[in-house]
Amino acid sequence: MRIGINIIFYALGYLGLVMFQVLVLNRLNLSFYINPYIYPFFVLMLPFRMPAWLLMVIAFFAGLVLDVFANTASIHAAALVFLAFVRPYWINLITPKGGYETEERPNIRGLGFSWFALYTFALVFLHHFFYFFLEIFSVTSLFSTLGKTLLSTIISTILIVLLAYLFSREKKRA
Repeated sequence: MRIGINIIFYALGYLGLVMFQVLVLNRLNLSFYINPYIYPFFVLMLPFRMPAWLLMVIAFFAGLVLDVFANTASIHAAALVFLAFVRPYWINLITPKGGYETEERPNIRGLGFSWFALYTFALVFLHHFFYFFLEIFSVTSLFSTLGKTLLSTIISTILIVLLAYLFSREKKRA
C-alpha cells in the first residue's frame, strides 16, 4: 500500500513540476544566459538506494513527458537520463564513510543545507551543461554554453533548494 501511495505522490509531484516549468519558467525571458529548469528536482529527490537502471528508466519517461509539453526533440529526456546516470556516482563521492543513518532519500532538513546545496549544484550543473550542449550542438560555442550553464545552474539551484525546503518534512524530535 505504501509503495502505491509513493508512486502516486511522485507522479503528481512531477506533473506539478512539469506544469510549473512549461507554463511559468519556460515563458520567462530573463536573458539568453538564464534559463531556470526545476524539473531535475524530481530525479534528485528519488531514493538513494534505487537501482541505477530504474533511475534511468524513470528519468527517460519523466524527460519525455516534459519534451512532449515543451515541444523539444527529446533533449530533456537525454539530459535527465544523463543526470540519472551520474547521480549514483556523485552520491558515492559525497556520502560520509558511515553512510546515512536515517535518510532514505535526499532531504535538505535531514542532511543539511550545505550537503543538499552541493549535491544539487553539481548535478544541476552537469544536467544543464549536457542539455545546453545538445541544444546548441557546437564546440565553437563552448564558452557561451558554459556561461549559460553556470548562470542557469545558479538560478535553478536556488529554486530547487527553495522547493526542497517547501516540500521537506520537519524532522521529528524524540
